[in-house]
Amino acid sequence: LAQVNHGPMTAPSEDDGEGAAAKGHAALLKFASSSSKAAGTLSEEVTLSEELEGIIRGLAENGAAACYPWDALRILLAAKLEKVLADFWREAPDLKLREGETFGAAVEPLTRSLLESRREGAPW
Repeated sequence: LAQVNHGPMTAPSEDDGEGAAAKGHAALLKFASSSSKAAGTLSEEVTLSEELEGIIRGLAENGAAACYPWDALRILLAAKLEKVLADFWREAPDLKLREGETFGAAVEPLTRSLLESRREGAPW
């Protein structure tokens, strides 16, 4: 049998494993508590931190939503959905809006569905 040298053993940094997960979890809770989306409004344009984007990437990769509180996660997903759709529409405004209608009004039913408190968990 061949021996494999894994290099020196080092203590995990805060960015490894559980440390990164804890930072992401804390960032999610802070975002959710400070977001007006918690009240179901869609008026603010948000910038998502790297920790929050990392949570979304992780969900896209493995679908594991159960490790985050749904009440906080749904606010993040609604914000990301709204941001991605708005960015896409600005680049290719193919949805015809009626006079006085905003793109946010067209997206609102989707984000409202995510924000409804009757959902007890991720829809997947």
